[in-house]
Amino acid sequence: MRTSGGRPLGRDDELGVLLRVAEEARRGHDARIVLVSGDAGIGKSTVVDTFVAGLEGARVLRGECLDTGAGQLPYAATVQAIRPVLRDPEQWGVEISAAARVSLSRLVPDLLGAEGMTSRVDALGQDQLVEHLLGVVEQAAAACPLLVLVIEDVHWCDPASRDVLGYLLANLGGVRALVVMTARTTEIGRGHPARPLLDTVTRSPRATRLDLGPLDAAALLSLLRDRVMDARELGDVMDRSGGNPLYALELANGHGALTDQLADLLLARFDGCAQRTKQVLRILAAVGGPVDHVVLLEVSSLAPDELDAAVREAIERHLLIVDGVAYRLRHALIADAIEAGSLPSELLAVHSALADRLLQGGGIDAEDAAELARHLRVAGRRDEELEAAFRAATHARTVFAYRDARLSLERVAELWHLVPDAEARVGTDLPGVMQAASQCALADLDERRTVALATKGLELLGDAEQDRERAAALHTLVGRGHDLDWERSEPAFRTALSLVRDQRTPLRARVEAAFSTAMMKQGIFGEGEALAAHAAEVAEAVGEQTAWAEALITLATIRGQRGDAAESARLFARARRVAEDAGAVVQQMRAASGHSGILANQGAFEAAIEECQRAVDLAEAHGLGRTRGMDLRINLLGPSIDLGRLEEALAIGLEAMVLAPEGAARGGLLTQTGMAAIRSGDVRLARWLMEEADREMASSRQIWFQCFWGQLATEVALAEGDHETAVARVRVAFTAATDPDGPAFWAGEVGALYAEAVRAAGIDEDLDPVVRAVRDRAATGETRVHAGERMRLEAMALVSRGGDPKAVIERWNDALACYEAMPMPQRVAMCLLELGELHLRVGDRPAARTALARAARTAKDIGARPLLRRAKELLARHGLSTPTVEHTGVSATGQPEPATGRWQQTGHGWVIGLRDTSAVVPDAKGVRDIAVLLDNSGQDVHVFDLTGSGVLERRLEVIDDQARRRYARRIVELDERAALAAHHGDEATLETVRAERGWLVGQLRASAGLGHRTRLGADGEEKARQAVGARIRYAIKRIDEVCPDLADHLRRSIDLGVHCRYDPEVEVCWDVRTS
Repeated sequence: MRTSGGRPLGRDDELGVLLRVAEEARRGHDARIVLVSGDAGIGKSTVVDTFVAGLEGARVLRGECLDTGAGQLPYAATVQAIRPVLRDPEQWGVEISAAARVSLSRLVPDLLGAEGMTSRVDALGQDQLVEHLLGVVEQAAAACPLLVLVIEDVHWCDPASRDVLGYLLANLGGVRALVVMTARTTEIGRGHPARPLLDTVTRSPRATRLDLGPLDAAALLSLLRDRVMDARELGDVMDRSGGNPLYALELANGHGALTDQLADLLLARFDGCAQRTKQVLRILAAVGGPVDHVVLLEVSSLAPDELDAAVREAIERHLLIVDGVAYRLRHALIADAIEAGSLPSELLAVHSALADRLLQGGGIDAEDAAELARHLRVAGRRDEELEAAFRAATHARTVFAYRDARLSLERVAELWHLVPDAEARVGTDLPGVMQAASQCALADLDERRTVALATKGLELLGDAEQDRERAAALHTLVGRGHDLDWERSEPAFRTALSLVRDQRTPLRARVEAAFSTAMMKQGIFGEGEALAAHAAEVAEAVGEQTAWAEALITLATIRGQRGDAAESARLFARARRVAEDAGAVVQQMRAASGHSGILANQGAFEAAIEECQRAVDLAEAHGLGRTRGMDLRINLLGPSIDLGRLEEALAIGLEAMVLAPEGAARGGLLTQTGMAAIRSGDVRLARWLMEEADREMASSRQIWFQCFWGQLATEVALAEGDHETAVARVRVAFTAATDPDGPAFWAGEVGALYAEAVRAAGIDEDLDPVVRAVRDRAATGETRVHAGERMRLEAMALVSRGGDPKAVIERWNDALACYEAMPMPQRVAMCLLELGELHLRVGDRPAARTALARAARTAKDIGARPLLRRAKELLARHGLSTPTVEHTGVSATGQPEPATGRWQQTGHGWVIGLRDTSAVVPDAKGVRDIAVLLDNSGQDVHVFDLTGSGVLERRLEVIDDQARRRYARRIVELDERAALAAHHGDEATLETVRAERGWLVGQLRASAGLGHRTRLGADGEEKARQAVGARIRYAIKRIDEVCPDLADHLRRSIDLGVHCRYDPEVEVCWDVRTS
C-alpha cells in the first residue's frame, strides 16, 4: 500500500494533518489527540506507521488492542504501551514513587513482586492506578521533545483499558504529547462498549478526527501497477474493491475471479497453504496477537524445520509478518476469516492445545486466567473454563479491573449448572458468586448491575433466615445501588437491618452506617441520627473502624446541619482520627469535606475552603485527585460563590463535573456550578446545568438536592421572566428546607428567595408564615448565613405589609451589616440595591446614589452582571449617574472636556492611545473586538456579532445523537409499557405513558430542521463567549506591555460575557477607525 518511496499512496493530506497536529502539540506544550478511523483494510496502520517513522526527536509508545472475545485481558493495550517506561524508567526520564510502584506492579509484576498484591475489592485501587499511569506518561512527555502514544484498534479495547484511555484523554494536558488512536468506526454501532470512549474523543476540543476514505482511481492504479492483470480484470478489481486498498490487493491476487466477500478472498489464499501452514495460522488466529516462535513450536507439535517452512510460506503468501521474535497475522481480518472458515473440530483442537500449554504447570496462573478461560470456552471444556473464569475474576479484582471481574463472574454464573462440582472448584456457592459480582459492580459505580446481581443472589439464596448475614449483605447492596431511589432503597436497608438487629457484629455496624448515611441524604435526621449513634457504638465495640468513621461522619453532619457547630466539629475530628487509624482514605476525605460544608454554613468561608482543600490534598496524595477526589470540589464551590469568586467557581465546577462519578456527586457539582453561572449572568449555561443536574439525579428526593436544585431552578426562572415557574419551584424547595426532621441550614436562604419570587410575580401574599417557619428552624442555633437571610426575608415581609420605610431601611441595614461581616459580596450588592430603591422612595437622593454606586462597584468586582446592570439602570433612570470625568481642559462654553482616545487601524497594525499616550500594536482578533466595543460604548454587543457566522455554523445540536438514541429507546420502552397497561386495563399508567411518549416525540420533532436536518442550539454561544473572552483578555495583556494605563482602563471598563460591553467609569471620546 506504499509507493517505492515508502509513503502510503493517496494519503498525503492525512499525513499532513498528523504532522500539523504533532507540531501543535510540540510547540504549544499541550497534549493533542488524533482519531484515525476507517473501514478494515483502509490503511489506518500504514498511515500511522509512516507518520511515526517520519517524526524527528519524538519518542513513541505503542499498544495494540486485541480481539480476544469474552476473555479480554484487563489493561492489555495499556500494559503493552507503557511497559517500556516501567521497565526502564530512568532511560525515559521518569521517577516512580514507592506508592506508584506498589500500584503499578499490578500491571507489571516485576516492578515490585508479590508483596504489593491484594485480592480484596478496593474501590480506590483503579483510581490510584490510572492517576499513577497519568503521572508516568506526563513525566515521560516532559523528558522529550514530543511523546507519541499510539493505541491501535480501539474497537477491541478491553473495559479496563477503555477506562484508562478515557481518563488519560481527559487529563493529559500541559505537556508535549500526542495520542493517536485507530478504530474501525463502522463496527462501533449502537451499544458498542467502545462507543462512549470514541464519543468523548470526538467532543474534545483538543481532538482531531481523521477519517480515511477510499483511495481514488489514480492511487488504486498506482497500487496495482505491479499486478499482472488485463484491462478487464483491473477494472473489475477497482470497481469491486470500493477504494479499499486491502480489498483491492486481495482481489488482484485472485485476478478478480473471487467473490465479493473479503473473508472468502482471504480463505482462498489460506486454503492454498500446506496443512502445516494452516495449523500455524489457526494458532495465530486463536491467540489474536503476536505469538513467540517457542510457543508455536510447542503448540503446533511441528519439528523446527517444518515450522520454519510453514512460517516462510505464510509470509510469502502475505498472511503473516515477523514482529521481533514473534509472529502475527498481517491483518486482523485474516484471523476473522480463518476462524470463520475453520471446522468446529479444528478450532477445538487449536484452542484445546493452547489451553493445555497454559495449564502445563499444573495450575492456573492468575495473569493468564482470562486468556485460558477463552480458549477453554471454544474447546468446550466447561468445568475447567468455570475455574479459569473465577480465577480471572479474582485477578481482575486484584488489579482493580472491576468491570472485567464482574463479566468473568457472570460467565461463572452461566456455567454453574453445567458443572456438577462447581462449588468445590471455586470454593463458594452461586449466591456467593452473585454477591462478589454485585460488589464489583458497586466498586465500578454501576448501580444498575449492583442491584440486578444482588437481587439475583437473593433469589438464589432462598430463605433468608437460613443465611441471615449473607442475605443482609445482599440487601445492603440493593439499598446502596438504589442510591437515588429512596422508595426502593429504604425497604432493602430495613430488610437488611431486620436480619442483623439481634447481633453485635461488624456486618451490623456496616449495615447501620450505610442506612444512616442514606437517611441523612434524604433529610430523615431523627431516625438517621439515632441509627448512626448506634452504628458508631457497635462499630467501636467490634473494631469495625471504617463503619465507625462512616457513622461518626453522618452524626457530625446531622448535628452541624441542626446548628450545633461545636459538637459537629468534635465529631468530625474524631471521625478523621478513626479513619486515619483504619487507613480509610474515602472516610478521611469525607470527614474533611463534610466539615467544610458546616463551616461554610456558619459563614466561615475561608476556613471552609481551607478544610475542603485539605480533603483535596489528601485525595491527590493518594492518587485520587482527578478521579474520586473531583466530587470534593462541591464544597469548594459553595464558599467560593458566597465570597463572590464567581469566575473561579465556574472554572472549578466545569472542570470537576466532567470527571466526577455519576450520581449524587455529579448532580451536586452541576447544581453548584449552575449557581455560579446564574449569578454571573450566564442564564443559558445555568439552564443547561440545571437540566443536566435534574437528569443526573433522576428527580431524586434527597433533601440537599431539593433545596439546592430548587434554588437554582427558581433563580433561572426569575432570570428568564417565568415568574409562575419560579414560585412553583421555590414552594417545593421551601417545603423541603423547613421540614422539622431535616436540616436547619437552608430555611433562611430559601425563605428569602421565596419572598423574591412572590414579589416578582406580583402575588399579594402574607409572608409572616414564611418568616415564622424560618425562625422556627433556627430555634436550636442560628448560623451567621441563616441570620443574614432571615433579616433579608424580614425586610421584604415588612415591605409587603406596608411597613414604615424607616423600619424597613433599618432591617435592610441589619442584613447588610451581617453580610459585610462574613463577607458575602453578592448579598451585599443585593442589599445595597434594595436600600438604594428605598432611599429613592423617601426622597433621599444622595443616600440612594451612594448605595447604588457602591452596589455597582461591588457587583462589577465579583462579576455579578445582573446586579451590575440593575444598579446602572437605576442610576441612569433617576439621573444619578455622575461619573468622575477625567478632563483634558475647558471648552469654549466653560465646561470641562472629556479625555480622548484613539483606536485606528493602519497597514502596520493599530495605533492606540489614551490621553497623551500612544503606541502601535499588531493586528489581532482581540484588538478588533475591542474596536467594536469602543465604537459602541455603553451598548451590549453579542459575542456572535464579534465572531461572525462561523460560530453559528459550529453550534452544537439541540439534541445530539446520543440523546436522540436515548429518546428513541425510551419511546420503544414506553410503547411496550403502554401495550401491557392496555392489556391489563390500567388506564392511569396508560395516560402517564402516553404523556411521556408525546413529550419525547415532540422533542425529537423540535430537534429536526428543514429537510429533517438536525437543528442547532445555543451551546455554540458558550464556545463563542469563551473564545471572545480569551482573545480580548490576551489583547489587553499585550497592550499592558506598551500602554499600562490604557490596559488598566480597558480591564475596568469592559464587561465580558455572552453580551460584552464597554462601559467606562470615566467619559472618554474615542476616535475609532478601521480600514
